[in-house]
Amino acid sequence: MLSVLACAVAAGRAIRVETESLVLGTLRGPVTVLVDDPGLDDVRTGDPVGVRGTWNVDGTLQSTGMAVLGGVQVRPTANGRQ
Repeated sequence: MLSVLACAVAAGRAIRVETESLVLGTLRGPVTVLVDDPGLDDVRTGDPVGVRGTWNVDGTLQSTGMAVLGGVQVRPTANGRQ
């Protein structure tokens, strides 16, 4: 059996920032982004953020990489993946 992970990207403005997650306001509505390790200290409410990762069954996005758009990368890719 072949297993395929759906790669996902999302971009929008941070509308809520917590210690291990953030909510992005996107054109398709809010997206909750989960981060494995705390690393959101540089993200502020209102910042434009781009995220890549995989979708979870509950509709959240598990981040493998994230950056403040037009700024410095906030969090390197998780688990050493490029």
